[in-house]
Amino acid sequence: MTSRSLSLAAAALATVTAVAEAGSIQLAKNAVNIGGKPATTGAQVQAGAAVSSSRAARAELGLGTRGSVVRFGEKTQSVLNSDTSLTLSCGLMLASSGGSLLREGVSIDCPLAASTVKGTMLVAYQPDAWLKVTCLEGSVTVSLHGLAGDKVRLSAGQIVIINPAKAPLVHDIDLQALAASTALLGADFSPLAASGKIASSASASQGQSSPRPDDAIASLRGMERGVERLRRLPEPVVILPPEPVVEAPRRRQPAPVQQPPINTGPMYPSGPTA
Repeated sequence: MTSRSLSLAAAALATVTAVAEAGSIQLAKNAVNIGGKPATTGAQVQAGAAVSSSRAARAELGLGTRGSVVRFGEKTQSVLNSDTSLTLSCGLMLASSGGSLLREGVSIDCPLAASTVKGTMLVAYQPDAWLKVTCLEGSVTVSLHGLAGDKVRLSAGQIVIINPAKAPLVHDIDLQALAASTALLGADFSPLAASGKIASSASASQGQSSPRPDDAIASLRGMERGVERLRRLPEPVVILPPEPVVEAPRRRQPAPVQQPPINTGPMYPSGPTA
């Protein structure tokens, strides 16, 4: 075999290895499994491996060569398809495509939609109930399944709520409240390369907010995505037309009663007496 053939073979082997090893474990806390086996920090993860976490577990997976990472909350089940793509069966994930200018997209697919981020996003999926995708910074494109390829584009501070029986709803949220409360940006993890971008976006979206009824879902269903509060919009000022002035009907004065003439003469008529 010539030296050129050896070089080509080595390059092909390196390519196959890079494709096979789609990520590496950067954090594994509590019960995190990779391919059905306990995960250890520093372990390589091959494409096609299942990644799952149990109660109170945390995990972070480094992807590719540009600093992209994916974080897993508790009770999350997913599959690593490649160094830029995962499938989410249930639970909560954070995906960030690094902090450099040349950011590659990271995609998370689930039965309702596929979400691709150039930035940082949170994806929370409750099977047969809802999918919530939140853009923390950068931009997110959500491609809906089963709706003729419709897409929803999100910017920082926006969330889309997808329900199987309803049209997607996009809302502005108080990003600072969400970033401060979600477990995937908490003390269990090191700061993201995009932390500065998230802080800038959170500062820009800070404002009055109103709690949603599902704010307590973190404790009720084991989801840890944080408090989602829709920004309170000012009440619209409605100018009503002036009401027409209606004059009250005039009361008809009663006709004066004719009194008989009063006799002003003497009580007895004058005349000769008997």
